[in-house]
Amino acid sequence: MANLLAQVNLDHLTPAYKTLVKQVASTIEPDNNLVSVLSNTSALLNQHLQDINWVGFYLLQQEENLLYLGPFQGKAACTRIPLGKGVCGTAAAQKQTLRVANVHEFEGHIACDSASNSEIVIPLQIENTVVGVLDIDSPQLDRFSPEDQQGLEAVVKVLNAQLSRLDADNFASYYESPNNLSYQGAKYLSLGVGLGIIIGLLSAGLFLLF
Repeated sequence: MANLLAQVNLDHLTPAYKTLVKQVASTIEPDNNLVSVLSNTSALLNQHLQDINWVGFYLLQQEENLLYLGPFQGKAACTRIPLGKGVCGTAAAQKQTLRVANVHEFEGHIACDSASNSEIVIPLQIENTVVGVLDIDSPQLDRFSPEDQQGLEAVVKVLNAQLSRLDADNFASYYESPNNLSYQGAKYLSLGVGLGIIIGLLSAGLFLLF
C-alpha cells in the first residue's frame, strides 16, 4: 500500500477522501486483474460518495477510437462512446478532468440516464497514455466541488499506479483488436470449431483402422 500511496499527497485532501484513497489503495494493491481492480474501485466509490446515481469506468479501444463500458455501479449504461464525444469522450480526448455542473448545458452531452444532472470524468492514464476514464454522475446539480475533484484525482493517481503494474494481456482487447466478435465472426468461429472436431474424430477413426 505504501508504494501506491506515494503517488499522492494526502495532506491536501479532506478526511473523507484520505480514508477513501487509503481504502482503495489497500484493496487493489494485491490484485493483478483489470476487471476486479476496477470493479472494487467502483464499489468503494459508490459506497463512500453521497448523492450519486452512477459510478464506473469506460475503457478506450484504441483501434476503434471508442470508449467501451467497463465495471460500474448503477443502472444499465451506454456501452460505446466515441472518443471526443460527450463528457467522457471529451475528457479522454483532452486528457483532463471535466467537472460539469449541469450536463444539460454541455454541448454534445450523451444522456445515458435522464436523471443525471451533473458529472465528473477523470482520465485513466498509463505513462501519459489514456486507457479509459472514471465517470461519476449525480442527480443533483453542481454536485462535484473542487475538493471532490482533488480527492477523486487522488484516487485515480493510485489507480493509475496499480494499472501500470498489470500484465499487458489485461488490456489486449482494448489496443489492436475489437473487444467483441461480430455476428459473422462468431458464426465462422463456431463453424471452424465444429469442423475441427469432425476432422479430429475422423483422423482418430482412420488411425484405429490402420
